[in-house]
Amino acid sequence: MTRIWPLATTLAGIVTLAACGDASPPDAGESDADSETLVEALARPDPGSCPPPQYAYNEEEFGPRTDPLVIAPALSAIAATDQTNIAVTTLGGGQVCQDASWLLNLGDGQMLQGSRFLALPWGAFEAFGTFLFDRSGGGQVVEVGEMPVFSPSSARVAALQITQSGFGGLESLAIWQVERTGLRELFRLPDGHNLAWTFQDYDDFRIDRWAGEDCLNIGAVAYKDAEAAGFDWDKAQRTPFHAREADGWKISPGGC
Repeated sequence: MTRIWPLATTLAGIVTLAACGDASPPDAGESDADSETLVEALARPDPGSCPPPQYAYNEEEFGPRTDPLVIAPALSAIAATDQTNIAVTTLGGGQVCQDASWLLNLGDGQMLQGSRFLALPWGAFEAFGTFLFDRSGGGQVVEVGEMPVFSPSSARVAALQITQSGFGGLESLAIWQVERTGLRELFRLPDGHNLAWTFQDYDDFRIDRWAGEDCLNIGAVAYKDAEAAGFDWDKAQRTPFHAREADGWKISPGGC
């Protein structure tokens, strides 16, 4: 499950800037994709130009913040932070912002589906989650709790988070349609659907994989199996669950 992660200095799959020197405009024969890549490489994230934060960092409770949130150096070509915002460049050379004034820590981050998506874990006081930045169009940010999983066709993306603390950013099962530009939410368990209570004997829920485009294979660890493994969650026996679209995405025992 997502927690407050240490930062790393490397990250595979990120788009890097070209070597220093004058950048020539794209040739007339270059494809739109080549032109978009050039625009992306030249764009620089600027958190100082983001809107004022919605929430305020509580200095009385957490102490004064004198430094900006630290983001992995490998993300510096497309993402930057200051004391209040995260700025991520879009593929078209724009920028999308996320209020970060209430955060304490950012995780390593992971690029998904090429360079279109950035999944960025975050930690706050007794809270944690993952922002999914969609860099298409004007940019979009959705909370996915844990690392999301794309369907085989990449037309859908699902996120699942169930914790006993209830302090996760999602605490639900949600599914989005991946449009040409942006994400459109298809499903989310209703507010008040207490998954932690329903599955109080289990923890470490994860989406293992999609089965086609309409069923999710999910795994979790029963506490008795975690205890048998010395609470080494990675070695503990996992119990299969699934969620099928035809059943309203209800989480049920067994695989797809």
